Amino acid sequence: MHHYKYLAIFIGLLLILPNRDGFSQELSLQEHYTKAREAYQSKNYILFYEHITKAVEMHPYHQGIMYQKALAAVHMQKPEEAVTLLRNAILINTSFDLSLEDFNSLHEREDFKRIKELKTELNQPVQTSTRAFTIADSQLHAESITPGLKTGTFFVTSIHKRKVIFISEKGIASDFITSKQDGLGAAMSIKVDPKTNSLWVASTITPEMMDYDSTLVSAIYQFDLQTRKLIARYEPHHEGKEFFLGDLILNKAGDVFVSDSRNNVIFQVNPQSKTLEPYFSSDEFWNIQGICFSEDETYLYIADYIKGIFRLTPKTKELKLLPVEAIAAVKGVDGLYVYGNKLITIQNGVQPMRVMELTLSQTHDAIVAARTIDRGHADFNEPTNGCLVNDTLYYVANSQWNGYDEQKRIKPAAELQPIIILKSPLKP
Repeated sequence: MHHYKYLAIFIGLLLILPNRDGFSQELSLQEHYTKAREAYQSKNYILFYEHITKAVEMHPYHQGIMYQKALAAVHMQKPEEAVTLLRNAILINTSFDLSLEDFNSLHEREDFKRIKELKTELNQPVQTSTRAFTIADSQLHAESITPGLKTGTFFVTSIHKRKVIFISEKGIASDFITSKQDGLGAAMSIKVDPKTNSLWVASTITPEMMDYDSTLVSAIYQFDLQTRKLIARYEPHHEGKEFFLGDLILNKAGDVFVSDSRNNVIFQVNPQSKTLEPYFSSDEFWNIQGICFSEDETYLYIADYIKGIFRLTPKTKELKLLPVEAIAAVKGVDGLYVYGNKLITIQNGVQPMRVMELTLSQTHDAIVAARTIDRGHADFNEPTNGCLVNDTLYYVANSQWNGYDEQKRIKPAAELQPIIILKSPLKP
């Protein structure tokens, strides 16, 4: 799991993240965490609580730190605080141990019993999706899928082989944009624009791609759907910076936007200057991934892999982190799609991995209900991105970001799986 997003998230281990609370800290996050654990080992629970509280202040979204603070809260006779933290941590990752002796004082509490029930429930697989088709090339490392012009056809991107696959109505796969064509890097996201007869591809330079060359530049490619020839190539207008261009979307006017998770910027294609120009960025972002417009384009929803889902109002550039009033975690969202007044999320930064349908409030400013589409599906090996075709979700079930050795060399084909595309009807 060496996708760029994983540089900003981890389970069980702590990385030093930037201080974002607006004032200088004498100790880093790692130092507070280490001192907290040392205090716990020596049974100095007051110091344990003080240091882990500082760590939570610096990184309030990390499930491992939540769990440690719950441990500290119990020893400080703060059971309500402990239970709230444990619930939030378990929603993100069910592997946390609730059977420690430290939690003995909570066993008779009804709210703690509900957390144990929640953990059991979340560990039960949910499978509403079935296989739509498979692609035999196990070294493809697929990332995204989008429908073609003809019903039943699709395009699928390949990160490792730096190409775009076409899937016919019969489910037969063939190369559409060939490997490294016109300098294409790891093919991330993809969209078809019928108005201009274009295929838009987000290309990122990443060590997982074959013939990796760090001097290449991430860019957006526009290909002709008929001739398959390059129409134009758009690079970010910043020299010397590295970019991780992830999710690419079009609005109804045909404007093209792409998220850059390395710099937390949303870029827009400028057809005149043939460049990518910054459209929106915010210090609120930690690691942006999927983006999608509401159906009337009043809002742009932005998945932050660490913090949750933001709502941007393009007209005013007002940004709001959506509160979650449902029993659901919105961390680790990769793919994000609008379906009526609902958001479909593909979450690979949680355990178990899951695909969710989240209902928005009438004013679209909160998440008020959640339904599990898939969780711990038998075909999962890191689900990433998908697309909606009428009332059906299609998505990559096993992208296989973990299909590399430590030197980022792809594993032998025999050790990897064929690529599986799942489909799930969204209408009851």
